[in-house]
Amino acid sequence: MKRTSSLPQNVWRFCNLLMSLFFGLATYVQINDPDAGLWMVGYAIPASLTLFVSWHPHITETLIWRRLADLYVLIGTAFCAMLGWILVKEGVTDIFQQEEGREFSGLMLTVTWLLLCRHSGRGDIGMIRLCPAVGITIFPFVAWLYYYINTELSPGMEGGQANGEVHVQQQQEEEVAPLSDQEKDTIQDTWAVVFQNSEAAGVAVLIRLFTKYPSSKQYFKDFKHMEDPEEMAQSTQLKKHAVRVINAINTLVENIHNASKVASVLTLVAKAHAVRHKVDPVYFKILGGVILEVLVEAFPDTFQPTEVQGAWSKLMVVLYTHVTGVYAELGLV
Repeated sequence: MKRTSSLPQNVWRFCNLLMSLFFGLATYVQINDPDAGLWMVGYAIPASLTLFVSWHPHITETLIWRRLADLYVLIGTAFCAMLGWILVKEGVTDIFQQEEGREFSGLMLTVTWLLLCRHSGRGDIGMIRLCPAVGITIFPFVAWLYYYINTELSPGMEGGQANGEVHVQQQQEEEVAPLSDQEKDTIQDTWAVVFQNSEAAGVAVLIRLFTKYPSSKQYFKDFKHMEDPEEMAQSTQLKKHAVRVINAINTLVENIHNASKVASVLTLVAKAHAVRHKVDPVYFKILGGVILEVLVEAFPDTFQPTEVQGAWSKLMVVLYTHVTGVYAELGLV
């Protein structure tokens, strides 16, 4: 006798459709990662498997679906164990602020969901399976909304815009003239050229930083042994960090007309580098100079004009002033 769809069955299918959508979005956002191929496949497989479940729930009982899911769970669990060990070894607590932490969380989510799907097609969907499914389905979408809409409330911000941040903004206004709208537009227009070559630009900046200021390597356990620029250029870990640097700058440039958003992002970055990584704030000033130096050399037609260099130099002063203000609030300068 053919089974009729019930409310729990329909909810289960809808949950799988949403999770397939989430894993699909996760696949897409990996496109700028240096390990894009690996992570895009890592999310595309569960996206496809869950899409099939949303279409035909009993597919979980077919041999090919079970074999693919079991193989993914096996490999994913091994990667989770490796990433978890790295996080524990480094003493990371705010995992969503670390690349490895986000990778660990994503893998845990895909593995957990596929385990939940396993043999779900044998009979009717019970509450023991359905309740966790609904909770897990809601979580990633709420987390994404939380992260992208409320940047100032992200982990590490200690309850939104802290009193120290207000003081930092006041200090910045007193010490540095704010960027004009024209300067902000100039920065956004010229940055568009750089962001088209984001990985290459980021790698060039880090290589220049490490070769010109070798002491800066002390904060990078994966790079501090490297001396040869060619070796640095081939390093996967260096490329990953280079992309993070460029993406951080891109976030600031994209929101340059939104002072509160820029302040929130800068405070988050400054606190992470001050408290967790113990970075001397002078390296923010050094990095700003290196960035300008590399941009002028790599994109001379765009960055040679005096007004362009002036706008970017002013931006770097504003950023450095805010960062040192955060360090001061933490009692570290």
